[in-house]
Amino acid sequence: MLSGGTPRPVENDIEFVDWTRKDLAIVRRVAGRTRLEFPAGKVLYETVGWIGNPRFSPRGDSIAFIDHQALWGEPGVVAIVDLAGHKRVLTQQVDSIQGLAWSPKGEEVWFTATPSGSARALRAVSLSGKERLIIRVPGILNLFDVSRNGRVLLSRDDWRVGILALAPNAGKEQDLSWMDFSAIRDMSSDGKLLLFDESGEAGGLLGAIYLRQMDGSPPVRLGDGLSESLSADSQWVMGFSGYDLRNMIILPTGTGQAQTIDLETLGYHWGNWLPSGRQVLFLGNEAGHASRIYLMDVPHGHPHPITVEGVGVVNYTHFVSPDGQFFLGLDANRNSFVYSVQSGEGKPVPGLNPAEVAFGWTGDESVYVYRPAVPALVYQVELSTGHRQLWKELNPPDPAGINFIRSPHISADGKAYAYNYNRVLSSLYLVDGLK
Repeated sequence: MLSGGTPRPVENDIEFVDWTRKDLAIVRRVAGRTRLEFPAGKVLYETVGWIGNPRFSPRGDSIAFIDHQALWGEPGVVAIVDLAGHKRVLTQQVDSIQGLAWSPKGEEVWFTATPSGSARALRAVSLSGKERLIIRVPGILNLFDVSRNGRVLLSRDDWRVGILALAPNAGKEQDLSWMDFSAIRDMSSDGKLLLFDESGEAGGLLGAIYLRQMDGSPPVRLGDGLSESLSADSQWVMGFSGYDLRNMIILPTGTGQAQTIDLETLGYHWGNWLPSGRQVLFLGNEAGHASRIYLMDVPHGHPHPITVEGVGVVNYTHFVSPDGQFFLGLDANRNSFVYSVQSGEGKPVPGLNPAEVAFGWTGDESVYVYRPAVPALVYQVELSTGHRQLWKELNPPDPAGINFIRSPHISADGKAYAYNYNRVLSSLYLVDGLK
């Protein structure tokens, strides 16, 4: 503490914070929505997506922030909200946006973003919505702050998402990364096929969907978009087109015709095939409502909700049980539950430690759980007793810059797996003369 003494907690479950001289503006997730509060407890704005980088204006009469409408990734817009809760959007949606601060006089909001890919540049937008480019350099910029005299604190990042995998009958892990942002979406139950996307600079504006043999042979590009799940027979992929949350796409992995399912006013965030290949389970939301789980026949069914609002899932996982009767979800307090696909009723997963989540099925009466960390310790937990045992420690051989390990995808027999690691190597700069 600046005044001396031992720190004490003041709020729970905070994702972002900024402060005036007297109080805090906070961002936290409550009951399936992300809230911007000022002061704590007074909601100025909320969304089913996520909110980043809230910053008070120099006059303290409004807060600028990044509004991400989806729960995944970095697409978003710059928005401001006054202290009465009146919100305005200042920019068009871009592919990647992180980092935000006010200009010294409060006439503009400065931010780092790119319309496509991941190479963010430093940009500015006026309160009337007029945008301009301030500076672009090779690499990814991330804005931290702008001082009253105009000095800019930012970093230049080398950012990669890579894949490490142990193939069936292999003796050691191999790196199956393809380009700069190889994000795993699913694995076949036999551990021989890996579904992943390229959604960084190499993926372009819409992203690119790939299917790859785990033996390391070159991947097959299936099409544009972002994928989410591989059908049990490995014949079909479900995902979405670009960043339109209302369009679900179904792509063949071999012969067959691609299909687009218009969800109309329903927002779509993350989903899995059911084993039959005739239904999908997905996280979505109606306008003005929190997210929950929907069941839908494909390709011509109508989605209907099966849980109460506020129920979510761990993204980038295969959360449906092998028999298709249950799924792993998160309640409104982000606690792991096993839910019935038919009734939507849930029971808590026993034996979990704080911050752990259940993300996958072992194929019997146990589930895989882990807590995001480096290294990441993955456990098997029995659903009937809560008994736990260590399954694997995930620890890339080169730890430099690795700040996150995503939950792994694991074959039905537990002998093959693949996981993503995030590597960020940054140089911090204090820059004068930018206008």
